[in-house]
Amino acid sequence: MAMHVEQSARLLLPMRIRTKAPHADALTPRIALAERLVDFKDIVAVDDDTGTCPGGVDLFLTQADMPARKQAGPWRLCSIDPAGLRIYCMSDWDKYQVIARRWGHLQDGHVFVAMPRDDHEVEVCWNILARAYDYLAEVVADVRCKRLATTWNLPHFSRSNFH
Repeated sequence: MAMHVEQSARLLLPMRIRTKAPHADALTPRIALAERLVDFKDIVAVDDDTGTCPGGVDLFLTQADMPARKQAGPWRLCSIDPAGLRIYCMSDWDKYQVIARRWGHLQDGHVFVAMPRDDHEVEVCWNILARAYDYLAEVVADVRCKRLATTWNLPHFSRSNFH
């Protein structure tokens, strides 16, 4: 089970050192991060078959406790490819922290975070993903609570004096 992060607490990240040498085995940190992602509840991984990102995978948050016809999702949490993580749903403060602390940058409306290079960076990337997961879960829960009403069954009122 993923450790849930309290959303009321502010995310504070250390500065990322850009000149740091990568790990001798670049695949080890990626595998460590991927193994942790399996712990997220209601996450479904889908391989990128389009060919735009060879070796990439998209992670979606599903609503397993709801019938399929009532689900508003699936909601995309992130995409992982050899270059890094594309996180699609984050709070504004978390986005600011990731960008200001040099862990990522904005790219087409989402945050791109480079792949971790060592165990310390795996921890930081894990914290970023856990925050994004918790934020997305809150957004999905809020959408579930709101009842969507169509206009066809609402009462119609006339402003004329003719009854």
